[in-house]
Amino acid sequence: MKYLSVFLKSLWLNIAGILSVIAIYYLLIVVDQGIDVVIQSGENLFPGLCTITVCILWAVILWYSGRMLSYIKQQKKYDKNPVDMNTVDANRKALIVFTTRMQKHLPRIIAFNCFVCLQAAIISLPTATPTLDGWWLMLFIAVHNIFYFFLNASYKKGAASWKRIVSIAFSFIYIVCITYYIIRCTGGNVAEGVDRHIFWLAIYMLILFMLECFAVYFFIKRRARIDRERKEDESYPDNSITKIMKFLKIREDFINAEQWGFKFFTGFAMLAIAMYLSGIFSIVISCFMGSLAFALLAMGIIIGVANIITMINIRTRINFFLFIYIWAFWVGKVIDPYHVRTINADKSFTYTKRPSTDKYLNDWFLRRMQIIRKDSTYIKNPDKKFDIYIVMSDGGASRAGQWSSSVLCDLQDKSFAKDSLNSFKEHILCLAGASGGTIGNTAFYSLLKADKEYGIHNYRKYSDSFFQKDFLTFTLARLLGPDILQYIIPLCLDNRADALERSFSESPAKGNISPKYDTLIPHYYSKPLSQVYDFSGELPLLFINTTQVDNSYPGIISPIIPIKDTLKWYRTDVLELVDSLKKKRPATDIRFSTAAVLSSRFPYVSPAGKVFDRYFVDGGYYDNSGAGSTLEFLKQLRAYLDLKKGNPAYDRFTFHILHLTNSDVKKKPSARIHPLTNDLATPLLTVLNTSDTGTGFGNEILKEYFRKNFNKEIISSYINFSLYKKTVRKDEKRDTAFPMSWVISEYHLKRMRNTLQREHEINDKKFDFLK
Repeated sequence: MKYLSVFLKSLWLNIAGILSVIAIYYLLIVVDQGIDVVIQSGENLFPGLCTITVCILWAVILWYSGRMLSYIKQQKKYDKNPVDMNTVDANRKALIVFTTRMQKHLPRIIAFNCFVCLQAAIISLPTATPTLDGWWLMLFIAVHNIFYFFLNASYKKGAASWKRIVSIAFSFIYIVCITYYIIRCTGGNVAEGVDRHIFWLAIYMLILFMLECFAVYFFIKRRARIDRERKEDESYPDNSITKIMKFLKIREDFINAEQWGFKFFTGFAMLAIAMYLSGIFSIVISCFMGSLAFALLAMGIIIGVANIITMINIRTRINFFLFIYIWAFWVGKVIDPYHVRTINADKSFTYTKRPSTDKYLNDWFLRRMQIIRKDSTYIKNPDKKFDIYIVMSDGGASRAGQWSSSVLCDLQDKSFAKDSLNSFKEHILCLAGASGGTIGNTAFYSLLKADKEYGIHNYRKYSDSFFQKDFLTFTLARLLGPDILQYIIPLCLDNRADALERSFSESPAKGNISPKYDTLIPHYYSKPLSQVYDFSGELPLLFINTTQVDNSYPGIISPIIPIKDTLKWYRTDVLELVDSLKKKRPATDIRFSTAAVLSSRFPYVSPAGKVFDRYFVDGGYYDNSGAGSTLEFLKQLRAYLDLKKGNPAYDRFTFHILHLTNSDVKKKPSARIHPLTNDLATPLLTVLNTSDTGTGFGNEILKEYFRKNFNKEIISSYINFSLYKKTVRKDEKRDTAFPMSWVISEYHLKRMRNTLQREHEINDKKFDFLK
C-alpha cells in the first residue's frame, strides 16, 4: 500500500502535465476538428515546422516544471523527516528509492509522450495507409512508452546488452517503416497536391521519433552531469538564479548543478512566451503558426504557470489557487467583458426605420414583376411561372459556411451564364440559418450587396477565397490567453468572440489569392450592419437567428420589423436592443460581422454576447436550420398573398424551399450509457441532443405547412443539397466525417467540392433556369 500511495501522490503532483497530454491525445485522435488541424499542419510548411518547434517547447516546459516540483516536494519532506540512507532499513531504503525514481521518471514520461501523441495522431488519420485505430492504436502508444524504459536503460553505462539490442532493433524497424512509407508517398505532388499532407506528416513522424530518442538521451546525460557536479562541488554562486531556487526551497546540493538547467529552461520559456504573445496580438502571426502549434504552445504555457503556482503553494504552504478563484469570482461580479462590439455609424439612422413585412414584400414583388414584363421568355410563355426560393442553411461552423455559400454561389454563377438579367439572385426571397449556416448566408449576401453596388460575377471564387482562411487560430489565441487572464487581471482586449469577428475581416489569404477576391467579403463584414442590409426590396431578406440565454427565447436580426400584432414573431428583436444602446451613444451600431457571429456563439468556443441588457448565444441551440423564423415569415407571406388574391400578376409566382444541410444523415446505433455518465452527464447530453431533435421536428412542421399553403409538388417544393449522402444502406460505410470547425483543411475542401458536384447532378434538373 505504501508503494501505491507513493505512485498516486506522484501522479497527483504532476496531474496538470498528465491531463494536458491526455487532452491532446483525445483532441487529436478522437475529435474531428483535432484530426483536421493535424492534416492542415501537413499541408502547409510553416505551420508544420511551427508544430514541431512548439512540441519541443511544450515538452521542455512540462518536463522541467514537473522536475522542479519534484525537487521542492522532496526537500519539503526531507525538512520534516531528515533521512540518513546509511542508517535506514532495507524496506525503508527501497521505498525512498522508489519515490525518487517515480518523481524522476514521471516528468520525463510526460515530456516523452508530447512527441508520441503527435505520432499517434498522424498514424491514426483516416488518410493514413495503414490507419491504426482502436486497440491497435492503444498498442502503438503502449509500445512507445515501453520503449522509453528500454531506451532509458540502454543509454546508461553498464546497461544489459539485450536491452540495447531491443532499443536498436525497435528504432531500426520504426525508421525503416516510416522511410518506406515516405518513399511510397513521393509519387504524388508533394508541393501542392491535395494529399501532400500524407508525405509531409510521415516526415514529421520521423523527426518526432528522433526527438523522443534524443530527449531520453538528454535526460540521461543531464542527470549524469548533475550527479558528477554534486560530488565534485556543492558550493554555489550568489546570483539571482540562486536566490529564486533558494526561495523555492530547492535542495542546496542541487543548486549549483541546476544553474545551467534553470538558465536553459528560462531561455525556452522566454521563447515560448514570445511566440505565445505574438499569436495573441497578431492575426497574421497566429495564422502563420497554425491552430495545432498554437494549441500546443498555449497548453505548455498554461501548465507551466500552473506548476509554478503549485511550487509556490508547496513552498509557502498556502493554496494560492483558492485565492485566485475567489478573486476571479469577485472580478466577474464587477466587470463584464462580453459586451458585443459596437461601431460608430449614422446618427440619424435607427432600426425603427426598417420597413414592415408588407412594405418589403410589396417592393420585392414589384421588382420581380418588372423582370417578368421585360423578359422575353415570360412574354412568350404567359403560363411560365417565376420561381421563388426560400433558403435555409443548417449550422456547423466553417463546414456549414463553406457548404451553404458554395451551393448558393454555384447556382448564381450557373444561372448568370445562362441569363445575366434573370439569374438565381433575382429569385431568392429570403435567407435564414443559424451558426455556420448564417456565416455562409452572410458571405453570399455580401456578394449580392457588392453585385448591386459594383457589379461582380464569379461569386464562387470570392466564396472559396474567404472560406480557405483560418478563422480558428486567432480565436484560440484569445480563448487560451486573455480570456483566462482577464479573471485575474482585467484587460481591455478583445474576447474570443470579438477575435472571431476580426478573423472574418482580417485573416490573411492562403496561397496566391488575388486581392480582388480576398478583400471583398471581409470589406462588408467590417461595415455597419445598417449600411449592409438592403431595405429597398432589391435583395432578399436575410434572417440571422440567435438564442437568448436567460429564457432560451429565440432572437432574430432582420432587415424588417417583426410584426407583433395579429401575426406574432415569437422572437426577440435584437436590433431593437441595438437601438437601446443609442441612448448612451447616438452613433452606435454593430458590424455586419458582429451580427453574423451573434448567431455563431457556441460556448465554449465563443461566450454569450451582451446586447444592452440581454445575452445571446448560437442560434442552433433553439433551431439549427432557421426553420422557426422561416415558418413565421411564411405565415406573414401567406397573409400578404391572401390580400393580393384576384391580382393575376401574383399568380405567376411559384415557391420552393432550398435547404442546405451538412449533418450526417445516418443514425448512430444506440449505445449503453455508463452508470457514471448516467449520473453526472445525462442532463447535459440530453440538452445537446434535444437541439438536433427539435430542429428535425421544426423542419418537418415547416415542410408540411409549406406544401399545404404554397407548393404541393413533392419533388420541386423542397430541394435539399446535403453534404452527406441523403440515403445510406445499412451495410454501407459511413462517409468520413467533415470537421465542424472555424478552419478547414484543403483535403476536406476538395471533398466538399466533389460532393457539391454530386449534389448538382441530382438537383440541377429541379431548377427551371438550369434546364
